[in-house]
Amino acid sequence: MKNLQAQGVNVGPAGIELSLEEWGDHVVATFRDYAGSSNPIETTKLQGTLEESGSECKISLFGRNRHGKMEIRGTIGTADFQGTVIRQVGKDTFSERVALRRKVAETDVRIGKLSESGVSRCASTSFALMA
Repeated sequence: MKNLQAQGVNVGPAGIELSLEEWGDHVVATFRDYAGSSNPIETTKLQGTLEESGSECKISLFGRNRHGKMEIRGTIGTADFQGTVIRQVGKDTFSERVALRRKVAETDVRIGKLSESGVSRCASTSFALMA
């Protein structure tokens, strides 16, 4: 995370983080939105599906927060996530393209998951984009 500076005042980190936990072809996710605080200003729980295709995984996530519906669709690569975040705020819908880098905790040993066909590229992980 990187802290923002506004006219010489430290206003804290900004960015987004997407944490995924894989359960076969089902995914549970947490989307965190940071803006000027070390704590997320919004945390959204999502659920969806995962489809492994060659060297990447396609993901579709759906959830809801206090503003309305949220949808995330994209592709997990070896070291990144490329996708679209669609947010509903009241009656308005906002869409943004995101590119997130894989974030691996030092204590996270779940980099790959063993399966019948070898190591899954879609194993539980976190992705982050911090300004």
